[in-house]
Amino acid sequence: REAGLAVANTLSAVFNTTLLLYALRRKLGRLDFVGLGRHLVILLAAAAIAGLAAYGAFRWWEGLFGHASLAARLGAVFVPMTLAGGVYWALSLAAKIPAASDVTNLVLRRWRK
Repeated sequence: REAGLAVANTLSAVFNTTLLLYALRRKLGRLDFVGLGRHLVILLAAAAIAGLAAYGAFRWWEGLFGHASLAARLGAVFVPMTLAGGVYWALSLAAKIPAASDVTNLVLRRWRK
């Protein structure tokens, strides 16, 4: 049952993304993905490493706290998720991905205000 739900969710996300790209292309006329292609391999590697970090953090959390309480179950979701996001962001910044640097600068500028 869960596999069917996962497939349906994935297909829905792909369909939604396709429709959004189509609408954006109609609005802008041309989409320039050249910059994305150059960084795609680096971002995919960063995503794989972040996924491994999330898996390791989940296994560590489950071994340490289990999932008997609501707090332990919430931690089993949010701790690995936060760690994976941080790893992905750090790797993107270390690889000098322009979008990661731009967003970081925007956040830091907003935080300093």
